[in-house]
Amino acid sequence: MTGSTPLLICLVLPLRATDIPLLPDPPLPPCASQCGLEVNPKILQRSGDLLAVHWVLLSGVPSNESDKIALFAPPFKSEEANDEDWVAYFKPSKIDGSTHSVPVTNVRAPFYDIRYLSGVTGECLCRADKVRFEMGPSEPTQGHTTIDASTGALKVHWITDDPLPSTVWYKEEGSNTWRSSSSLVTTYTHADMCDARLDRYYAPGYFHTAVLPASFQGPLELTFGRKKLRAEQMQINPPLGRGDRTEYSVALFGDMGVQGAGRGPHQMWVPHGVWDAYWVKQHMESNDRIKLTVHFGDISYADGFSRVWDIFGDSLQTIAMRNPVMVSHGNHDYDYKGAWNPSWASGDFIKTKYGNECGIPLNHRYALENWWYSFDYGMVHYVMLSSEHDWTEGSAQWLWLEQDLSTVDRSLTPWIVLTSHRPMLVAVIGEPRNTIEDHMADALMPLLKKYEVDLVTAGHWHHYERTKPVDGTVHTLVGCAGAQDLPVEFRDLERTATIWAEVRGYLELQVKEDKLVGIFWGINDTTTDRHLIEFDRFEIHGNDHRTKTILRGCRISQRAPLERMDFWVYLRPQDVPASSLNIDPPGTVVHTSLDDIERNKEYTFAKDNRYFYGKVGTVKLDWGKYKAHYWNELREAALLPLEHLPPQARLPLRAYAPKSKNDGIDTRGCLSIAEAIVNNPPPQFSGKGWILDFHRSKDEEMERVLNELKEMHDEDERKHRK
Repeated sequence: MTGSTPLLICLVLPLRATDIPLLPDPPLPPCASQCGLEVNPKILQRSGDLLAVHWVLLSGVPSNESDKIALFAPPFKSEEANDEDWVAYFKPSKIDGSTHSVPVTNVRAPFYDIRYLSGVTGECLCRADKVRFEMGPSEPTQGHTTIDASTGALKVHWITDDPLPSTVWYKEEGSNTWRSSSSLVTTYTHADMCDARLDRYYAPGYFHTAVLPASFQGPLELTFGRKKLRAEQMQINPPLGRGDRTEYSVALFGDMGVQGAGRGPHQMWVPHGVWDAYWVKQHMESNDRIKLTVHFGDISYADGFSRVWDIFGDSLQTIAMRNPVMVSHGNHDYDYKGAWNPSWASGDFIKTKYGNECGIPLNHRYALENWWYSFDYGMVHYVMLSSEHDWTEGSAQWLWLEQDLSTVDRSLTPWIVLTSHRPMLVAVIGEPRNTIEDHMADALMPLLKKYEVDLVTAGHWHHYERTKPVDGTVHTLVGCAGAQDLPVEFRDLERTATIWAEVRGYLELQVKEDKLVGIFWGINDTTTDRHLIEFDRFEIHGNDHRTKTILRGCRISQRAPLERMDFWVYLRPQDVPASSLNIDPPGTVVHTSLDDIERNKEYTFAKDNRYFYGKVGTVKLDWGKYKAHYWNELREAALLPLEHLPPQARLPLRAYAPKSKNDGIDTRGCLSIAEAIVNNPPPQFSGKGWILDFHRSKDEEMERVLNELKEMHDEDERKHRK
């Protein structure tokens, strides 16, 4: 399902293939020989492979706790070897021994120059031999998958240094037949961003997107690239189509970023990377229940550092090539001087220190077509809002959200999960952010209540919170997948269910027919073994009857824990005048249809002035002319379920009758009608599932009476033809 106005994405037209001569390596900045630095291997097979680094200082050369072993990659920003243009580094003083292994990302450079830098002077004390990748800068890297929001098709994405389209090859597990799909290619330049700092920018490569058919059922084996330059073979699970009743888990979180600040087992630092996402990613990789990942903003925290995006994409490939990853924008991904900045926000929206990316890197890497959008996955309708664009009442995004929620088919997707980078309800104290949150709640919470949104989950604050249901909606704050706040204060609010400060983790939401089960997996300074543990668990029990407005009526969908059925009820419009052929007052039931999903049987009875239609299983009377009185035969046989409603239960049907034959009944009306029907069973029935029970108990009698009416109709037709 599409969302906002399509984004501008720079398409690169296919070029004619030519032989490109290899360029000589750029010259290296000068470096002393005051230590020994060795690496193994000198040629890495794949991006992300581990590189072992061994170092020793010469006699008389003092060490310092701030010494660095840094990885540099051309083009170098400076001719000096002691500049800050590193891709990543670690501190030898933090390592036990003199050998350490680190993952190395292919940033499409001809080689890595690895230097030992003095923590006192910053000068290069020694360097290792050049480190290269087996496929060089042309290796296809950073594979990840998403779902086409409009079609549900699986999309595969990757990055190369080549503007020519390349290919994804795939086959179903157990098959020997490989199929292929070509990629569309995009890229961007520094000029496409919004006054981003040039000293942080490197050519981002070319972004490839290929679409796979939605027909495959089992796991797929796939690879991508060119015939001689392919990614390793991977396996991906098929996405769940809209309405698929398969139970699954989705990982929900914001604010992941890249592993940095000398944390985690590799003790690495990266530009602007101060977060600790390693253990969170490790837990998600081992959680086989997860079939979808949703990351709502502040994705990499690159803040204009191009190569941080490369490191992030490389580190997430294992997760993102197993199951789809859906993303939206946060302030670090989008904010720039010209962005939406409401006067009451006190400047919190606009902080140009975030790098002025204005969404360009994120849009290209994930092929985002809209700033906000929605999609269906199994039993859930997911809404991905952009908190960085105007969401106030009457704005384009607000109007889109109202339209999107109003058209959700709750018989197929009984659950609605809405995500946003910024939250609406939090207990944490912090201005001006609380003012923004209050405005957001005022604008959007009436829509959440009106359309019965089950869960809202957001980030921005770097800790975990959960509310009790507020107007039927649970709100969670999960902005801590890698980021972690300094100590903050909290308000004592009655609506708050739980708070975990100074924690990192993610929310696993288990999707079932009758409930959603949320588990917050977290880690803090008390979890010494560095394995995530369960910090919070909650359940959301959905309404066992969902409604949808239709032309001249409502559809009522019954779901677990009750047996599944769909029930349509149509009412006489208000503007249809009474006549000799139509004596029913407005709000009279003129058509009911029940689909017994478990038994695959239909029960339909309808009248329209002169005509009557009936169908029970295979018995069918197809719009008999001048047979509207057959409806009365069914009424007298006590076979019309809504004829058994008590007088007070009929009041909502009359009150919310459509104005004309071209009108529907609004959402509030359908909710009132459904409540009146399901809560008023006839004396011989009980419980909210009585409509289905009624049809099943009257099944044989309905078939018998309809057969008799059909024989009467057929006999009349024969007489008429004579």
